Amino acid sequence: MGLPTPDILRRYSLFGGLVDTQLNHLIERIRVDAFAAGTIIVRQGEKGDRLWCVAEGTVEVQRGVAGAPVVIARLGPGETIGEMELIDMQPRSGTVVALTDCTLYGLALRDILALQREDLPSFTLVIMNLARDLSRRLRRMDATAAGERGIADRVSGGTPPA
Repeated sequence: MGLPTPDILRRYSLFGGLVDTQLNHLIERIRVDAFAAGTIIVRQGEKGDRLWCVAEGTVEVQRGVAGAPVVIARLGPGETIGEMELIDMQPRSGTVVALTDCTLYGLALRDILALQREDLPSFTLVIMNLARDLSRRLRRMDATAAGERGIADRVSGGTPPA
């Protein structure tokens, strides 16, 4: 699989609103990588230097809890991994494993940050799209936590706080 076209990048919410010239500028910086099923793509605790867009295949996001991996998400084409490091500059929050043979489009964080100097409107759109994606994920996690809390309260006979 070769480099993506602007139409392919438009499938990713991260690049929503960008026009062809802006997308072509990003495509020049993309690296295409293939990973065999079972390959660890990123490891929890490592320094992140790349944002990944899943082009083909399925990856699993795991987080180590009490020494055991807990599956956080399964992601496929059109979804991204590694975006949290762009915002908080912290080590990887989870491990990502290729569940199937995968092709990913990689964009170095330094290249995304270079947009701030080279093309501020593109950078602003990417960051706004990233904020929206992270907000959607947070809302899903809130809903999941609330659902689990409700189940725990019903099982224990407790009542949720007011």
